[in-house]
Parts: sequence; structure tokens; C-alpha cells
Amino acid sequence: MRSIGVGINLYANDHNAIFPGPLWPGQVVQYSKLEEGRLVVRLAPYLGIEEKDTPYVATRFLPTELRKALPSVAPEEIRVFVMNMAVPSGTGTVNPWGTLTPATNAPLGVNAIPKLSTWALSEAYVSHPAVTSRPWKINTAPAPLYGKRPMGLFFDGSVEFFDPAGGL
Repeated sequence: MRSIGVGINLYANDHNAIFPGPLWPGQVVQYSKLEEGRLVVRLAPYLGIEEKDTPYVATRFLPTELRKALPSVAPEEIRVFVMNMAVPSGTGTVNPWGTLTPATNAPLGVNAIPKLSTWALSEAYVSHPAVTSRPWKINTAPAPLYGKRPMGLFFDGSVEFFDPAGGL
């Protein structure tokens, strides 16, 4: 997760301080230039992930423990991360990553996030508050991989175990 945080910062540095996006709320590990909304594609040049013309599973984004937790799910279908699409701001919430549906909205600039101690992404698991649909649930780990609480990457670059519904 720390490398992903570094990749996000490097991406923003190269794109006028704009976050990578627009992104889907649930992230998979399949690198595919043909698919919109994948963090692995946006961060590939910054994390040493090969940029191929044909889709493939970017194993750097797929934790070994996650593969063990979902042996019957094809690796390209596994939902690895949940992006925080509702970051608190002074007037409600903002989506730093942009949206792909219903209409495409561009991602925000890094200065639009007033509270950098907010989580940016977390590991995906069945009871995560953002994992609500059946396709998510059948392609997501049954529980956090490394303890009772999931690991999250925060906008300040830190990685912590936390409760996505209530903080650290």
C-alpha cells in the first residue's frame, strides 16, 4: 500500500496536482488499457508495472494472502481495493477520484482534500461498508487479510489498520 501511495503522489506531481482517475470504487488487478477506471493502469508507469497492449494480471497489486483467501475466483475478477469516493469536506463530501457513471467527472486536485488524515483506499472485504453489490461480495475477501480491521492508505501517505466506518 505504501508503494501505491507513492505512485499516487508521483502521478499527481506529473498531472498538475490532480489525483489519478476517474476510477471505479472497487479496484481489480487486471491491467487493461481497454478498461477505464483502473488504478493499476494509471499507476503502472510509476510502480514498474509493465504496460502491455493485452490484458494481464498485475501481480504486484495482488497480495498473496488475498489469492489464498479466494482460490476459486479468477485473479482478474478479485476486488482488491475500495477507493474512498466520499471524503469529508467543509460542505459535505467530495470524490477525489472522479466518477465514471452516471456521467464522467474529472478527479480533483490534491488541494481539494481538506483533511489529509482521511483514508484514500482500503483493502476490500465482504463486510466493508462500500462493498454492497453481489458481484463485489462474491469477488471480495471474506474478512480483512491481516487482522480484525482492514489496512488502509491515507491521503497523507500513512498506512494504518482502521475502521472504514469510524476511523482508526
